[in-house]
Amino acid sequence: MTQQFSVEFKWDNPEKSILRFIAHGEWTWKDFHRAAHVARFAIPNAAPQVDIILDLTQSARTPSGITAHIRTIGKPEIPQLTGRVIVIGLEQGLVHQLTRGGDTLSIASNHTIYFVENEAAAETLLQSWKKAP
Repeated sequence: MTQQFSVEFKWDNPEKSILRFIAHGEWTWKDFHRAAHVARFAIPNAAPQVDIILDLTQSARTPSGITAHIRTIGKPEIPQLTGRVIVIGLEQGLVHQLTRGGDTLSIASNHTIYFVENEAAAETLLQSWKKAP
């Protein structure tokens, strides 16, 4: 039996163009950053462009400090990272607080976080990116 961490990562597709972080139960930002650090070593062997998903649907709660930490997720420090991040399942009150009523948070011209309620909305967004030139 494998150990399950509070935040784990996996490739979402065989092409390795979508890296998904999954938060389980009670987790901390330290747990997320630990998983992100390990994931950095997998990215050089991935597709030329990698999008990030942060899946909070299995999370018991979101740890405090989201305003500071959310800005670091998917930051394009590695050339393959597109800077596009989808967060699934964040409480609507926090989404409203972060986006001032919208559903996206633009960190920089090459770093945007999209907040969606469910997997279907995330898939729709990913498909729209595939169609874009």
